Amino acid sequence: MILCLLAVSAFGQPRNVIISGRVVDEGGKEISNAMVTLYVPPNKGAFELILPGTRSLPDGGFYLDSGRISPSEQISLFIEEPVPEGFWSPFNGPPFGELSRLQIFRGLPITLKPKQTLVNLGEIQPGIRYAKIVIDLTRAWPERDKPTGQEVSSTKLTIRDQLSHVVYDGRIPDAGLDVTTSLLRLALPKGKWSIELSFARESKIVRSPRRTINIRKLSCLNIALTVQRPATSCH
Repeated sequence: MILCLLAVSAFGQPRNVIISGRVVDEGGKEISNAMVTLYVPPNKGAFELILPGTRSLPDGGFYLDSGRISPSEQISLFIEEPVPEGFWSPFNGPPFGELSRLQIFRGLPITLKPKQTLVNLGEIQPGIRYAKIVIDLTRAWPERDKPTGQEVSSTKLTIRDQLSHVVYDGRIPDAGLDVTTSLLRLALPKGKWSIELSFARESKIVRSPRRTINIRKLSCLNIALTVQRPATSCH
């Protein structure tokens, strides 16, 4: 009985696990600088959640030390490609919480075997990849409500997912707004997203028409909010 208890205890001992792999696109080309994060459930009584994370190397490879974890813990790996240069994404880091209701935000579950300390995932595609969305803010409202330059810089953005849940509601950061051209440059994953803009004018809120876009390809799209016309390609 004592030997049996000792064996079970050894199998269940917390240990460090090295997780490795190579991040690639659908064509097998390496993706460098992808964000790789391991979700490990927090310990009871923990004040903050610090998650192991790293970036993929120029060849797409990554090596991640899990820290001390139990083999019975439910862990998941999140891989997010870099946000395209000149664009901004409201999804900063692993989308835990309510966003996990969407398939692309659920991560890759990893099941550890007893005594396993190395996990090689081989070539793996990121779960989160971005299309580029460009919106001309000067054309996002009817002519009578067209914002001034100062109003453009204080524009608020609301994004809803396909279930109509708000996933972002706040000011557009400088990284996503070109004030010289009044262009909003968004990076969004595949799926259906509803976009609405608003700004304050005197004592009222001026809202743009709400536009739902269905992103099927990871391309660049010009989106018009004032009319329901098809999106056009951009660069």
